[in-house]
Amino acid sequence: MTFRHRVLASGYFPAELPPPFNTEGFADFARKNPNYIVDLWSPFGRKKGYKTKLVRHHLAQAGKNRRMLSIPNPINQLRLVQALESSKARVLKAARASPVSGSKPVFRIRGPRAISPQKRFGDAVPEKRARVRETARYIAATDVARCFPSIYTHAIPWALHTKPRAKANHGPGLVGNLLDKIVRESQDEQTIGIPIGPDTSYLLSEVILSAVDCEACSRRHGFRWYDDYELSGTTRTECESALVKLERALLYFELEVNREKTAILELPLPIEEEWVQVLREFEFRRSGRGQFSELNSFFSRAFEFTEEAGKQSVLRYAVRKLNAADIGRDNWTHAQRLMAQAATQEPEVLPHVIGCLNFYEQRDYDLDKGLLRKVLGSICMEYADRFVASEVAWAIWGYLQFRLEIPKSCVLAARDLEDDVVSLLLLDARRKGLILERSALTGLRNYVKEDAFEGEHWLLYTTP
Repeated sequence: MTFRHRVLASGYFPAELPPPFNTEGFADFARKNPNYIVDLWSPFGRKKGYKTKLVRHHLAQAGKNRRMLSIPNPINQLRLVQALESSKARVLKAARASPVSGSKPVFRIRGPRAISPQKRFGDAVPEKRARVRETARYIAATDVARCFPSIYTHAIPWALHTKPRAKANHGPGLVGNLLDKIVRESQDEQTIGIPIGPDTSYLLSEVILSAVDCEACSRRHGFRWYDDYELSGTTRTECESALVKLERALLYFELEVNREKTAILELPLPIEEEWVQVLREFEFRRSGRGQFSELNSFFSRAFEFTEEAGKQSVLRYAVRKLNAADIGRDNWTHAQRLMAQAATQEPEVLPHVIGCLNFYEQRDYDLDKGLLRKVLGSICMEYADRFVASEVAWAIWGYLQFRLEIPKSCVLAARDLEDDVVSLLLLDARRKGLILERSALTGLRNYVKEDAFEGEHWLLYTTP
C-alpha cells in the first residue's frame, strides 16, 4: 500500500467522526487515477493555485473548551498528500528529529490511523516522566497556546529548510514552500492555523515543534507529548531558564506558551494520575451479585474522579474498560443505566457507549430502547442548544445504529446547526425511514451556495 493511498484512506477525515464517514473510496479513486489533478485542472503552475474553504465541525471535550475540527477540500488534500509523498523521507526525518518528543510520528500500514505516535500515551509519557525526573527537584509544565489554530503556515518551510533560507527563496524548489502554499489554499489563503483532524496536520505540527525542540530542549531534562511540555531541573532557577529558552524558540516560529497552564512544581509528583491507576486495576467478576456490587463500586469511583480530575476524560476511560468486563445478563440492565448516566454527564462518552451497546447487542443481549431514546434525545437537544455538533452527530448516529425513529424536535434542532456532518447523518436517517416528516430537511440546501464545491459546505455538494 502506498503512502498516498494509506493517508487518504485512514488519515484524512478526523478520527472523532461517526463510523459512516470514511474515505477509502476516495483513496481508491486517487490510486486508479494518479494524474487526476494534472489531467482535470491547469491552475497548479508556479503562480497559480486552487483556493477552497474548510468544512468545520465543533467537537465537545470533557471539561474543556470546544475544539474546531476541519475537513479540507478533497482536491487540496490530495495535492498535499502527493507533495508529502514525494518528500516523505525528508519530512518524516524532520518530524522525528526532536530530542524530547514522545509523540514522534510513524507511518503505519495497518491500524486505525495512517500516521500516529510511535508509542501510546500510557506507555510513552510515564516512561519519559520517570527519566526526566530521576535526579530533578522541580519541573516546569506548560503547553503551546492554541497550537494548531496558531501555527503560522510559513513556519513549515522555516522548520524544513531554516528560516533564513526559506525567506531568501520563495520558489517551488523548496518542498516546504509547496506544502505552505497548499495548506494556505486549502483554508481560503489563511496563513494562521492548520486544520485540526487530518493526519497531515499532525505530521506538519511535529515538523515545526521538532525544530523548536532542537533549539530549546535537552533529552535529559525534558519531554513533549504533542504540544505539552515538561522540563526538569534541580532548582527553580533552572526551570525558569528552561522556560525562557523554550519561549524564545517558540517565538522564533511565531508560537507562544500557554501562560494559564504554565507552572513550576516541586517534586515528587505522581507519574500517573490516581484515577488511571485505580480504574485500570479494577477487576469484574463474570456475573451475579458480586459483579453487580463491582459495577457500582467502579462507577462510583469513576464519578468521584470526574469531579476531582476536572478536564480529563475519566468516564470515557471507564466505559471503554466496560467493553472487556463480560457483563452478565442479570446485570445488563443495571450496566446500561450506569452508562446512560456517564454519557449524559461527560462529552465524548457517547461514542463508546454506542460501541458497547452494539457489542452486546451482537451477543443477543436485549437493549433498553426506551432508556436509549431518552439518552439520545437529551444529548441531541442539549448540545444542539449549545451549538456543539459532535455530540449531536453521535446522537443521530445512535438513532441510525439502533434503528430508532428520530423525534421531530431533535431533527429540527440538529438541522439548524448547519453542520455538514450532522446534515449527512440526517439525510441518511430520512432515507432509511427514521425521519417520518420528510419535509423537515427541506431547508438544508439553503446554505449550500453556488460555489459549493470550493465553499465551506463542500461535503454536501452534489453534481448538477
